Amino acid sequence: MNYDYLYRIVLFGDSAVGKTSFMNKYIKSEDIQNYLPTIGVDFGAKLIKYDTHHILKLHLWDTSGNNNFRNIVRSYYGGVAGAVLIYDKSNYKSFQNLPNWISDFDSVNKNNDLPIIVIGTKTDLPSEIPDIEIKSFINQYNVLYNEVNLNTKEEIPDVLMPLWDKIWKKYIIPNKVCIGIKKRTINIEPPVAPPMQKKSSTSSIIKKIDNFQSKCIIS
Repeated sequence: MNYDYLYRIVLFGDSAVGKTSFMNKYIKSEDIQNYLPTIGVDFGAKLIKYDTHHILKLHLWDTSGNNNFRNIVRSYYGGVAGAVLIYDKSNYKSFQNLPNWISDFDSVNKNNDLPIIVIGTKTDLPSEIPDIEIKSFINQYNVLYNEVNLNTKEEIPDVLMPLWDKIWKKYIIPNKVCIGIKKRTINIEPPVAPPMQKKSSTSSIIKKIDNFQSKCIIS
């Protein structure tokens, strides 16, 4: 399937919050539990129908939450259209670390004001974060927010749609340049005209007739 725009997106957050589970569930609808920790960076791609006229191609980079890979992870913060920051609602520490992740991301994307959506996972477990703290965090850091239960056999809803909408309104509609967005261009070669057939001029036709007639004269 062809696409109209390609978005390059980075996923980050603490280890064991469900980043890899989320990416595989979102892209492949896979229901695999107990993923091994991501070593460095993993990659996935997905085509989605954004509206009745446009198809988006998503390049998602799933990064490790291990501090040992932090320098590698930072190299994937640049050149993106937006970010998905994931935390575990049943783990208060992962919520406390969200500002550190945002600060780290912004340090690489200075003055770019790239959109970020925060996704809370493991909603099937008791939450350790009061709703009032979540609302306060959203307002303070001006981020998009959604939650998802990955522990289900069913296909998860597109909880990232607010991010796609934000990118569309921020960059596509005003035709604003963003290094993390690529517009698909189709190079169509102009049709080649058929070779022109030489038309005999009137004088050449008359000449041919004269030659023919001269050959037919009986002496």
